[in-house]
Amino acid sequence: LPAVALTLLAMGAIMGGWIAAWFDERTPLVNALALGVAWSCVIIVMSAIVGTREPIWYTVCATALVAAGTTIGGIVHVRAA
Repeated sequence: LPAVALTLLAMGAIMGGWIAAWFDERTPLVNALALGVAWSCVIIVMSAIVGTREPIWYTVCATALVAAGTTIGGIVHVRAA
């Protein structure tokens, strides 16, 4: 189940990065990176405040996947344009 959840999270992050880059044609990669930073901060803060039943590796992987996924999505948009 964690592998499926991380896969879906990565796909959503790539799509989110692409959409964030699409919103601003002048600095598309900045928007994608900002989304990745904000989303990663939310994951870290929520796991620290609320707590989680998942092991720590899951939170670390989720944070890394979000940061990498939004960056990849932004790069895909820039390369396609």
